[in-house]
Amino acid sequence: MTNDLQRGIVATLHITSKDTISLSDVEKTITILRSYFSQVILAVSEVTKPEIKRYLWQLPPQIYLFELPAVGAGPARRQAVARAGKAFPQLASFQLCDFDRLITWCEEYPDELSALSCQPFPTNTFCILGRTKKAFLSHPTAWQRTEKLVNEIAAEVFHIKGLDITAGSVLFSAELIPLLVSADSSRWTDGEWPTKVKHHGGHIFYQACEGLCYKERNTDHLQAQPAYQLMRRLQIAAAIADSLYLEREF
Repeated sequence: MTNDLQRGIVATLHITSKDTISLSDVEKTITILRSYFSQVILAVSEVTKPEIKRYLWQLPPQIYLFELPAVGAGPARRQAVARAGKAFPQLASFQLCDFDRLITWCEEYPDELSALSCQPFPTNTFCILGRTKKAFLSHPTAWQRTEKLVNEIAAEVFHIKGLDITAGSVLFSAELIPLLVSADSSRWTDGEWPTKVKHHGGHIFYQACEGLCYKERNTDHLQAQPAYQLMRRLQIAAAIADSLYLEREF
């Protein structure tokens, strides 16, 4: 499918020695992303495997790369989006997603991602990309138990039935970037970003996707410590839920 839209894909890439993601996985995914999007922007964690970093830094200019410290998901996403907006002001919209999720998406549901990349997108609009019921149920039990609570709260806040706000992927028009990256005080962008857009009169939409399903490569490496994993997922869920209600100036 040919994409005539000016849309970039922004991905945070954090692949360490603990991960099962191979160089071949990275190569295949980047090839697919280049065919779907006008520009591929990768924010590469400094602790990413050396062999993958060596491969990335010899890629052609259509792949825009920069390295950043392993500072956590929220700060990494903000930095990636800010850099993307400054480097490519000609692009009308962007999709944000973690790179390990994009590997799974390209492998399992490439046609869905292709169709999404070609989908017309209005200005002043923020689309939350969540998971279908099947995709949500593919995740570890600790993730489901905690994220279900956050999603129930978010559904009430945004008046969107069945909303899944914790999948980590969004689609937004470029003029929203200054708002998204300003005055951040939450470790997680999942709740903060749509809340900012809502407060400033932007349009919030939702789309459930099969491609945000869970595979072993998407692990948090805590499955061998179930009690600790549940505690960590509870902390993340609480932080995201809190960002939906914090009374601060956006």
